[in-house]
Amino acid sequence: MSRLALTVTAAAGDRARVVVVGEIDLDSAADLGRVLTCTLHASAALEIDLARVSFCDCSGLRALMDTWYRAGSRGQTVAVIDASPCVRRLLELTGTLGLLTAKAESDSDPPAVVRHERAVTESGGRSHPGLRRISAALLRQGSDDADAVQD
Repeated sequence: MSRLALTVTAAAGDRARVVVVGEIDLDSAADLGRVLTCTLHASAALEIDLARVSFCDCSGLRALMDTWYRAGSRGQTVAVIDASPCVRRLLELTGTLGLLTAKAESDSDPPAVVRHERAVTESGGRSHPGLRRISAALLRQGSDDADAVQD
């Protein structure tokens, strides 16, 4: 049984905001991923409020990162606008805090996937294994889905 509540609202401009309350674990991460993906398809940008999340494991991080990859490949932005202490710690330990809280860059920058890759190295975070390879493969294939690239 999922102990997760998700609320989707409109934010400024063409942005949507998803407020997440409860625990993100193996049972609820799929629901989170579906809501984030659907919301991203309906908006230009996505803000995720995780301030009221009491627990988040690696399956929750996977849902967030999958959404980030999809957004980047489509030129959209995803940003965690607030995070509870447990979520912030998870993002810090995995080196994803700078990725998920980075602000959108100007239109004169390289394609979104490359911007995402650069955000890893410029944020001082640890580089993610395979990120450079995935970014290059997505650009070569013109894929709009990060899941199309196998590790």
